[in-house]
Amino acid sequence: GDASSASCAPAFGLQNAVIVEFTNDEGLDNPRDLQFHPLNPNELWVANNDTDSITIIDTVAGTAVTRRDRAPYHYMERISSLAFDSRGYFATCQESENSYNDMMIPNWFMGPTLFHSDPEDLIDQLGESGCDTSDPDRTCFFTHWDMLHESPLCMGITHDPETETPFGNVYWAFDGLNSSLIRYDFQEPHGPGSLDHSIAAIRRYPEIELTRVPGIPGHLMVDPTERVLYIADTGGGRILRMDPDSGHFIRTAKREFPIYSSTAETFEYSIYGCTDWEVFVDGLDNPSGMSISDGFIYVSEHGTGKILAFDRLTAEQVDEYQTDAESLLGLEVDADGNIWFVDGLRNEVSKLVVEQTCEPGSVADHSVDLAVGGDDGWRVQDYEEVVAYTGQRLRFDFEAFHDVNLLPDRAAYDECDFTYAVRLADAADSPFLLPLDTAGTLFFADSTGMHCQA
Repeated sequence: GDASSASCAPAFGLQNAVIVEFTNDEGLDNPRDLQFHPLNPNELWVANNDTDSITIIDTVAGTAVTRRDRAPYHYMERISSLAFDSRGYFATCQESENSYNDMMIPNWFMGPTLFHSDPEDLIDQLGESGCDTSDPDRTCFFTHWDMLHESPLCMGITHDPETETPFGNVYWAFDGLNSSLIRYDFQEPHGPGSLDHSIAAIRRYPEIELTRVPGIPGHLMVDPTERVLYIADTGGGRILRMDPDSGHFIRTAKREFPIYSSTAETFEYSIYGCTDWEVFVDGLDNPSGMSISDGFIYVSEHGTGKILAFDRLTAEQVDEYQTDAESLLGLEVDADGNIWFVDGLRNEVSKLVVEQTCEPGSVADHSVDLAVGGDDGWRVQDYEEVVAYTGQRLRFDFEAFHDVNLLPDRAAYDECDFTYAVRLADAADSPFLLPLDTAGTLFFADSTGMHCQA
């Protein structure tokens, strides 16, 4: 395909091609999501909705193996998505009402399951550890480290790399049954072979209203460079973004939501509110997968089969790519900047390969620092007005005996009046970086000698 040089997303380039890399020959069966392993970047893990399983693909060797829990009809029933942390733990999210693959009456006792990806944790059919993965006649299984049960019909999940909790097992999920956002902290998992769910903390966020579309995951992700949670509200046609550290306790959730994992006093189940959130973009046709790369948010639009590229800071759509997928769902960007995506109905995983990169200067990366004065730096001269975006940083490079002052208004700037100026930096601070947190017009000047009047 071709893209316009006037607006070009790096993962699309000017010319590109899609290659179908893997199919049901590798075990794919209605794939819904895919994630690269954080410690083994050549491993692509694909969630299979129809077989309650995960296909692990070596993208270099082209080999694959499909694994599941010994009781996939509960721990991985109708898996819709998965999410890794940096250590190799991963959680699965199930679009299930806990019917044990339609063998029982649904009881809604369903939620995310926590596993570890280390092959040493695999077990055999009898539940014995040390399963020999080299034996072609031996079937090896995941063993769950924990499970919580507060979000039936879960449509998406992501790990939160926050650093405040002691164990680092916080995940955010799209609760399809209750149409809202939910936060899980597994805290210290009970480990293999146990069913103790008494130590955990779950928070519900009913003000973040989400609309489930059956069979179409609504993925979530945390920006790797800042504390922002993105949520694909599939039925609402929106991408939301939220400060994951905002909000506070409102009341207990145990009366309004009487199905939960444990009655122990150590089990925390709360309703939170007053969060900081906004609509990042709306008017989309069933947004599903998301990934972030090089300052761009890539979104798979299930209703059109398009992959859309949005500027992370301005929320403007920069580019798009029309796939021929029948059921475009999850997508991921690899370490080289290539987009991978799943087509659920065709049982395919495809790779979008850039054959001609964007022209120099055609990609406006609003995540980079903006140097005031350009290559010459902050010097004694008048400058043209500089246009920057919220989230960028202004960079002031200057020599000894210079400084940077923020003046209160244009009148003070025109008159070089430093009476109410705020000194931001002096010579010892060069280069000085100023984060732009809010929109507005700012005026800067150098107070040394007569430099302002120069």
